[in-house]
Amino acid sequence: MTVLLAATFPREPDSPLRVRPAGWPFSLKWVQLISAGIDSYPDWLFEVPQVSTARGVAAEPIAEYVLAAIFEHAKKMPRLWIQGPERWKHTMLGMVRDSTLVSANATKAMPSAAPSRSRVSVQPSDGHAGEGTPLGRSPTTF
Repeated sequence: MTVLLAATFPREPDSPLRVRPAGWPFSLKWVQLISAGIDSYPDWLFEVPQVSTARGVAAEPIAEYVLAAIFEHAKKMPRLWIQGPERWKHTMLGMVRDSTLVSANATKAMPSAAPSRSRVSVQPSDGHAGEGTPLGRSPTTF
């Protein structure tokens, strides 16, 4: 099977890369886009039997990054890292449990909008709430 891996196209309508090649779609059976969206691609690119996008490939890494940022803030890292004996002192750390996430970016994008608030539940890896968690407790909500 012949597959074309397609990067994004320039958005300028007069770009030579937006011109449909003679003989398109050749013998291609599948086009795999490297982006999640399709807006930057010319219409002729979709004249093949199958087109796939990269939608969702970054969802887990982004979610992990967001969780890392939440814990970084709550646990005061890297400010908490000890850099020498003079910095060795007891520091109170925040807890993520029972916290409400407030998105500051919501007000930047839409100044009239109130900050968005999210409640997030951390589920055990087996997907069964309450089972497999320490001491049989239910999943933590923050």
